[in-house]
Amino acid sequence: MLPLPVIVFAVWAPIYFARHRETARRARFLRTFAFANMAILGGFFALFVAGETLADPGGWQGIGLVLAWAVPLGTLATLGWTRPDQARPLFVLLAGAAVAMSIWFSLDRHGWSTFEDRNGPIRTIASFALLVALSCYAWKRPWHGGWLMLIVSLVPLALATGSPGYQAMVVLNSSSALSAALFLWSVALEGRAGRSELNRWLRRS
Repeated sequence: MLPLPVIVFAVWAPIYFARHRETARRARFLRTFAFANMAILGGFFALFVAGETLADPGGWQGIGLVLAWAVPLGTLATLGWTRPDQARPLFVLLAGAAVAMSIWFSLDRHGWSTFEDRNGPIRTIASFALLVALSCYAWKRPWHGGWLMLIVSLVPLALATGSPGYQAMVVLNSSSALSAALFLWSVALEGRAGRSELNRWLRRS
């Protein structure tokens, strides 16, 4: 079944594009939808994970586990939003680490399953935190951020087929891949709008 954001976009985008012909305005719509999709997805996933963790194991241990992913997520998101150029090498490094972890999982599924049975869904939560932070970076740098989001979304999805928790990963990563594709599409449209404006200026000159 298609994730809800895909269905919403498939219905809403043609209506918006039919009403607004300006290329730049369409690009802004794509970028806004991509970011809003990640904000809604991130908020829902964060509340779900936090609720489950505070229920079991609960107490101070549960609070510590929530902070273990919430603090890095907030830090990375703030860095990507306020200092995107300085954050670029860090996000490249983290995306590479996510891909490496996915490859490691595909080579040692039993070991990872045993580890996650004891410690929780580490891969899924790490992927969630990184993808949400990347969406803040992609808002500022949609081309580079969009490609990083696409890699972090699709590579783990392809390598984890059939593993425990795969359905949750499908929802999270496929929705993130949609946002990544929309960020990249917005850049393509903005480039076309810029070339059109340049051509008009040249004709007037």
